[in-house]
Amino acid sequence: MAHRACLVIRLACDTSTEQASLSLDVDGHQSTESWTKNHSHSELILGAFQRLLDSRKITADQIDHYLCAVGPGSFTGLRVAVNFVKSLAYCYDKPVFTASSLLVLAERSQTESKDLVVLGNAFSQQLFWARYRLEAGRIETKTPPSSCFTEDLGEHLKAEDHLISPSGAFYDGLQEELAEQGHRLELLSDHRPVASEALLGLHSRDSKALDHRTWAQVEPLYIRASSAEEKLWNGGLKPPKRLFK
Repeated sequence: MAHRACLVIRLACDTSTEQASLSLDVDGHQSTESWTKNHSHSELILGAFQRLLDSRKITADQIDHYLCAVGPGSFTGLRVAVNFVKSLAYCYDKPVFTASSLLVLAERSQTESKDLVVLGNAFSQQLFWARYRLEAGRIETKTPPSSCFTEDLGEHLKAEDHLISPSGAFYDGLQEELAEQGHRLELLSDHRPVASEALLGLHSRDSKALDHRTWAQVEPLYIRASSAEEKLWNGGLKPPKRLFK
C-alpha cells in the first residue's frame, strides 16, 4: 500500500487482562486480532502484529500513532503492551496516546448519561475501580483509578452507579457477591468493541481523553504493589543473601 500524505495509520494495543487485542486502523478502516491468554501475551503479540501488517500490505514504519491501555491490570500483562508500543515508538520516532484500562472498559460499554463504576481484578482479594461518565460523546473521569479490598467496595458506591467489568470466572463470583449487596454488575462478555477497537474509537471521537506521550514517558499504571513487593514489605519474603562480602 502506498503511503499517501493524507493517510493516517494507527495501531492500538491492550494486554491488561486475559482478553488481549491489537487493532490496526488505516484511514478509518480497521482490522483486529484478539485472543484469550492461554500463554504469555508476549508469545502471541508479534505474530498478531505481523498478520495485521500483512493484511493491509503496509510496513511498521508507516504507522503514524500508537495507542496503548496502560493499566491498571495484570502486572506481567501490562508490561507486554507497554514495552511493545514503547519499542516501536522509539524505533520509528512516533507519538503514543495512552489511557487507563478502566477508562477503555467504560468506552466499551457505550452506556451514556450514567455514572459508570468500572471494576478490574487486582488479585489478593482486591479490586481496581474508577468512576466515569459518558455524556454527548465525551467521557469524564469522576473518580480516578484506585484499589480497594473486595469487601470494602460498597463503601465507595452510590445508589445510581452502573457497575461494569470484564467477563471471566472471577467476575462471575463478584457478580453474585454484589447482587447479595443489592448492586447489579454488568459483565462485558464477548462485547464489541474489544479494548483496542475502543481505544481507536475514543481517540477518534475524544482524543483529549487520552494522554499524549513520547515513548520515554509511557509507563504502566500499577496502582498497587505486586504480591512479591507486598510480601517483602510485610516480612513474608526475605531478600536473597549476598553471595560475596
